[in-house]
Amino acid sequence: KWGCADVPWKLVPSVLPDQLNRLVHPGTAVAAGDRALKTGWDGEAFVREDLAHPLVAQWQRVIEGTGPLTVPAHSSAFLLWYLGDYYCGYPHLDVSGGAHSTIAWLWEEGLFDAKGAKGSRTEVVGRHAIGFGDTFVTDGGARRVFTSHWWRGGTFCILKIATSDEPLELNRLGINETRYPLEAEGAFACDGRRVASITPLCIRGIQMCSHE
Repeated sequence: KWGCADVPWKLVPSVLPDQLNRLVHPGTAVAAGDRALKTGWDGEAFVREDLAHPLVAQWQRVIEGTGPLTVPAHSSAFLLWYLGDYYCGYPHLDVSGGAHSTIAWLWEEGLFDAKGAKGSRTEVVGRHAIGFGDTFVTDGGARRVFTSHWWRGGTFCILKIATSDEPLELNRLGINETRYPLEAEGAFACDGRRVASITPLCIRGIQMCSHE
C-alpha cells in the first residue's frame, strides 16, 4: 500500500506517571585523602587512616551543602561516598574555579577485596574500587554544575580529583534520582526475622529496576 498503514495510529496520553526526578544528598563520606587514588582491577585498597582523614569531615559538609572544600593547585584528592542504599541517578557536581582540573566520578555497587570478591557491601578497609562513570574537566568558571547524559547506579560513589594551576572549590554534591515512582503501599508480616528483613531489599530492588 505504498507505505500507508491500515490502522490510523495516533499519539495518546501515557497512563504511567513520570519518572522520578529529584535532587537528593544521601549517605555519608566514609573515606578521603589527598593522594592520587588508583582504581580499577588492580586498584589501591582503602586503609584505616582514610576513614579518619580530616578531609572526611570537609567532604561531609560538601554533601550536606554547609560548606565548600578547596583542593589546592597541583594536588590530588579523593572521596569515598557511601550512599546508604542503592541509588540510580545522574551526578550533580557544583564547583568553582580550578580551570583544567579533572574530576572522575565513579559508581560502585560494592568494593572488592584482594581476591576480587565483593562480600559485604559495607566493608571498606582493605578493599578497592573498580568503578564506572564519568570524568569532568573544569573551565574555571563560578558555580559550574556537571552531570552525565545518562543515569548511573550504585551504593558507593568515588570522586578522584586532580587540579592544575588553580585551586578548585567544590560547593555541593548530589544525585538527581531517577526511577519509576513506586512506593510500598502494602504490608507483610512473618514470624521469621530473616524473611521480614528481606522485604525492604525486594522493594528497593524493584524500584531500582523500574525505568523506561
